[in-house]
Amino acid sequence: MTVDWFAKKKGVPLTRDEIGRQIADQIAAGDGPVGVMLHHAVTDAEDLASIDELLGLIAGHQSAVSTSIYSSSL
Repeated sequence: MTVDWFAKKKGVPLTRDEIGRQIADQIAAGDGPVGVMLHHAVTDAEDLASIDELLGLIAGHQSAVSTSIYSSSL
């Protein structure tokens, strides 16, 4: 399962709250690892700060586990 950090709805970028809800919904579904798809070519300083905040929040959770894209696809 993945969430696209730069997803749009009717041509309008999703808000960080909407992206957060997608991530939370996928985690709650419990169907496996949740990936966040980033697009390096369009990631700016504000995105990097938000991504850093998200990763800090996740890393601080007792149930969070980091995995590579390769091992999670097996």
